[in-house]
Amino acid sequence: MTQQLVNAVALGAIYTLFSLGLTLSWGILNVLNLAHGAVFAAGTVIAFVLTTHVSGAGLVVVLVAAVLGCAALAVAIEGLAFAPIRKRAHNELDAEMRTLIASVAVAAMIVTIAGIISDHQPYALPDTLLPRSQYLLGGVRVSNVQIMVLVAALALAAALILFVRRTRHGRAMRAVAFDRTASSLSGISPRGLQTVAMALSGALAGLAGVLLALYLGAADAHMGDAFLLKAFAIIILAGVGSLEGAVAFAFALALVETLAGYYFGGDVRDALAFVLIIAILVIRPQGLVAGKVWQRA
Repeated sequence: MTQQLVNAVALGAIYTLFSLGLTLSWGILNVLNLAHGAVFAAGTVIAFVLTTHVSGAGLVVVLVAAVLGCAALAVAIEGLAFAPIRKRAHNELDAEMRTLIASVAVAAMIVTIAGIISDHQPYALPDTLLPRSQYLLGGVRVSNVQIMVLVAALALAAALILFVRRTRHGRAMRAVAFDRTASSLSGISPRGLQTVAMALSGALAGLAGVLLALYLGAADAHMGDAFLLKAFAIIILAGVGSLEGAVAFAFALALVETLAGYYFGGDVRDALAFVLIIAILVIRPQGLVAGKVWQRA
């Protein structure tokens, strides 16, 4: 049982990195970016290509390339698809619907390209990228990959929360999320902040993808689909834009899923996200930790 808890913590760290990126773009841009899972998978493809075709590509190079590559990909999606759609939309609701549809199309294109690169087969990162080692702590086995994933998730979550809450640019992002028009009149550039938000979202997705590939030992072009559903459940539980809530419920969902899989099997575990989404939408649509009237970010 204790070993299952360790596995749940590592899985929760992956959920955290993935969900923070999605809640950032959703909370700031008011875009339910269904291409986020494809960007997540793109990070693993970048790592796969580097380790396959570039000799001597170490872990640091792979992680930096995946983070920067996915950040650039997210910025390209924002600049080439979402921003022009928002500019031409008749109203905010129209913009939301159009960008939602566009994100589905963008996701399909990214997944298709990733599938072509990987020959539509699962792929693995070489063991030499991060040689695995096990540590015995109180009778529980903990791997160096699990430790790295957890440290990265907690450190980046803390940094992102401090950035959004304490810095000038972070407060400007919150202002844009609350009222884009008023923030423009105050001298804030929504377009620039939206680009920054998408870049951070993509970077977190890319990092999460590589860490998951290292953790599981394998990846594929469609791996982001399942995690997208988990992220929806986490964000709905926490409330859209609640970064702290996203961290808490990422670990909570991973724990519940791990225990459900241990006691009842994989089918029950995979259905939990659907059950939680429906229950929270019916009982408390603003999220469990959000106030009665939530505000993004």
